[in-house]
Amino acid sequence: MIVSILILAGLVAACQDGGESGLLPEKDQLSLKTGQVYPAMLDNLHIRIREIHDSRCPVGVVCVWAGEASVTFEVKIKETFDLTLVLQRQPVDTVDHYFFRLIDVLPYPVYPEEVLDSEKTVILEVKRL
Repeated sequence: MIVSILILAGLVAACQDGGESGLLPEKDQLSLKTGQVYPAMLDNLHIRIREIHDSRCPVGVVCVWAGEASVTFEVKIKETFDLTLVLQRQPVDTVDHYFFRLIDVLPYPVYPEEVLDSEKTVILEVKRL
């Protein structure tokens, strides 16, 4: 009986916790491609990848420097902002009342294959503050 009450209370709390974050979940990992626009109805947020720079040392190669991957985003809320996140050095930043974290740039480079930016996927976490 007590377990049933606790489960019911948890379900009610989960339903009430949604609030306005239902349009952009509390923690949302997005998979974006270059040029693709991710629209969220909350605050009229739009995210678009402008460019990807990937100088990470490819698998199958010995490098002096590990390299890095950086992604420049266009973030539009009420104004348009440029946001550059660097996977190894500065993967997080905030714009307005949003937190952005660059999680990965896929696929990881493999020698001798060359992957066009249009074929890469950027994994980005967006969280409303």
